[in-house]
Amino acid sequence: GQTLGQLVFEYTVFDGGRRNAQVRAARYAAEAAMLGVGAVQAQIVFDTTVAYFDLLRARGQEQALDANLARLGGYVKIVEALERSGRSIDNDVLRIRSARNSTQLALANAHQAAEHASIVLASLIGGNETNDLQVAAVSDLSAPPSADLEQSPAYKAADRQIRAAKMQVAAAHDECYPTFKLGATAGWLGIDPPKTF
Repeated sequence: GQTLGQLVFEYTVFDGGRRNAQVRAARYAAEAAMLGVGAVQAQIVFDTTVAYFDLLRARGQEQALDANLARLGGYVKIVEALERSGRSIDNDVLRIRSARNSTQLALANAHQAAEHASIVLASLIGGNETNDLQVAAVSDLSAPPSADLEQSPAYKAADRQIRAAKMQVAAAHDECYPTFKLGATAGWLGIDPPKTF
């Protein structure tokens, strides 16, 4: 019998730039993914800031409506006393009671809005979803970010994704070029198996 042992070595000498384009496309895709994390972080900061100011505004509305309701309660007592003394008519009493009742409804709506804003903010900061978060007023706002959109992580991620897509197109285009491979084969052929190895 005959035995055959063989070792084959192949190396692509020229592929029209396809491998380099694929490597660049993969690198751009990885950079886009990393920048995407930065964009997500920036979005979380933005959403949390908006939720904070929504809650701050809702708490301010609650306080204003609560003070307004207390003031209208005092006016109702005064007008009712004037009615009993004969110096006011029923229409005046009805009008001030209607204003007080409208303010009570607005205050109930403001309580619901504040509870909703509190739950949203609590979910964004990672605490228990509670409806009674208290916020402190901000004394001074920081300067707004620069308007250079090219420095935005979302813009950079989108740019890297576009470049990666272009590199993938270039790699696909380069596949139509011929590929040159260099091959080498080494081995042995034996007739007598016990003496071959």
